[in-house]
Amino acid sequence: MSQKGSVLIVTSDTLLGSLLQRALQAQGYETALCRSAAAALAQLATLVPTVLVVDLALSDDTGWGLLRQARARGLLAPRVDEQGNTCLPVVLLSFNPLQSRCRGELRPLACLPRICPLGAVLRLVAHACAQWSSETAQAPVAASETGLPTGEDWRYA
Repeated sequence: MSQKGSVLIVTSDTLLGSLLQRALQAQGYETALCRSAAAALAQLATLVPTVLVVDLALSDDTGWGLLRQARARGLLAPRVDEQGNTCLPVVLLSFNPLQSRCRGELRPLACLPRICPLGAVLRLVAHACAQWSSETAQAPVAASETGLPTGEDWRYA
């Protein structure tokens, strides 16, 4: 893994995916790019990234569905930020304010609109990687300690 951290990018948008991957690699991050929720779940089974950048509009599922499945399978666990808040190490793209119920349920690190400055994504990834890259090798916070639902408690919106 890169000293700066690793980033899993999940988007079915070819241009967005390659832009994010090139920009993050230029900043020194190790990246992996998945074009579907199924590919991301398979990648998460073998790779523990420092942070995920997930587009909510995927070809085979929604980003919310991907996060729910990853949590239910034990592939993605919440972390504690510097303020002591529990959140998933995920930056979501294509967020819509009408999806605030899902945001409260899954507690991602950040939610950005589809059209946002690339610098905003890079700053969020840099912040998350600086905070959590040393923790990636350690066990993340157990779901039972976070108050977040687990297993059968996850509901689809």
